[in-house]
Amino acid sequence: MNQTDVVFDVGHYPFPNEPGAYNRTLDSREHDWCHTLAHACMWRAKERRLYSVATVTRETTISAQCQKINAMNPRFVVSFHLNGFQDPRATGTETLHWRTSARSKRNAGIIQRNMVHALGLRDRGLLATTGIPQLGPMTTASIVLIEPGFLTNDTDMFCLHERYQALIEAIVYGVWEVLNG
Repeated sequence: MNQTDVVFDVGHYPFPNEPGAYNRTLDSREHDWCHTLAHACMWRAKERRLYSVATVTRETTISAQCQKINAMNPRFVVSFHLNGFQDPRATGTETLHWRTSARSKRNAGIIQRNMVHALGLRDRGLLATTGIPQLGPMTTASIVLIEPGFLTNDTDMFCLHERYQALIEAIVYGVWEVLNG
């Protein structure tokens, strides 16, 4: 079985099943935005020949998603998400890691540091969880869930748009650091 170094998991299902957060002002759905970002990061990593990477878009159940990921035998998984909250003033960048894994916490810290540096949004830090939307316990590779900003905050989204290339570089380089650290 060939090993893929990294899998970029695109969070949530395509519309209408479960698209994640929604920004009414921008008419933007979390899944769509993350799908574009994950693919841009994949192509940048391939262009720079930094590591082998594949993106996986959710089409069925979480269990089936994990089976697809595990079949690729990655060293690392990054799940792409955007935060959402009822209060549109909620802002910042955070990364979730698997609570009982020191490696997942280390990896999350590397990615978080790179995203915060690139975006300049409030550093909401690392969040330990046992529920990385059910991917954590069902994937064999270390996994982190990134939330570069709040889709429900127009200012965060403006920043993500304005610093899009810097965000791509931050994620790509952060993953390179994880794999080579």
